[in-house]
Amino acid sequence: MSFESSLSASPNPVSEATLYYLLSLPPLLQPLSPPHAALHLARLRLLLSIPTDKPIIPSDIALPIESTGTVVGRNILGSWCHRCGGLRRGTGGAERNRHSTFLPQEISKEKEKEVKTRAIREKARKRVVANAGLPEKEREDKRMARKLEIGSAIEQQKKRRLPAECTTCGAAYTRPKPNRATSAQFQPARRTRRRAQEIKEKEIANGAQDSTRQDCAPPSTPLLSHHPYLHISSSPPNLPTHPPPPRTLVASGIQATSSSDGSKKKRKVKKSGLSKLLAENKERAEASKGGSMWGF
Repeated sequence: MSFESSLSASPNPVSEATLYYLLSLPPLLQPLSPPHAALHLARLRLLLSIPTDKPIIPSDIALPIESTGTVVGRNILGSWCHRCGGLRRGTGGAERNRHSTFLPQEISKEKEKEVKTRAIREKARKRVVANAGLPEKEREDKRMARKLEIGSAIEQQKKRRLPAECTTCGAAYTRPKPNRATSAQFQPARRTRRRAQEIKEKEIANGAQDSTRQDCAPPSTPLLSHHPYLHISSSPPNLPTHPPPPRTLVASGIQATSSSDGSKKKRKVKKSGLSKLLAENKERAEASKGGSMWGF
């Protein structure tokens, strides 16, 4: 799509003759004055790309405008002028710092500040000396007059603010009115957050069924009934190859002997009948042998 066709398809109600006239200006001015050509091209882009509230009259584009003090051109949006395309003062580029251009100027500025501070201190000292012999009421009156003087000086400084007008053509900068349909569709974040919080609090107070069901629902069964790592043993890989040592008994000698005697008593076994007869016969034989020897 060519540039001219896109211009003709633009929503702004500008006649074709005006478009051709505006399109012919930049190439004609380029060899004569490149800045003027760039200015006209910027005006053309702004004219055709920026939406407006009312139709643009071609006569409004002509410069200069004589009545700079009156409010003209209500189609001003943002920080640039819709009529001439000029940027508002303080926007669109870095301003040069006047204090850091030359070193002698910095020195002179510092000296000027020192002189001003000295003059202020001297003036305050003289004021204190002059008010020393006055009564308390006159001192209060002078203090109030001094405060009023300082307040009027501040008001004068506030009035020195530059008017919201274009420095090139004098058109007034006005803030655009918001679209009600768009504002209703996209509400502020604070309002939507507050409404969501209120709805949540109402659901908690009323005890919504969905929330209670979700809270009281039993835990879901696992998808795998058998653990996938059951075949891996949990015991240490290096098992012992010898039995563990016996437990050491930490006790006194008396306890050890008593335990040994008790074990011996437990081990004593009853003699059978045959062994008992053999023992008795042996005792009789020994007794008979002993009795026979008493005769010698």
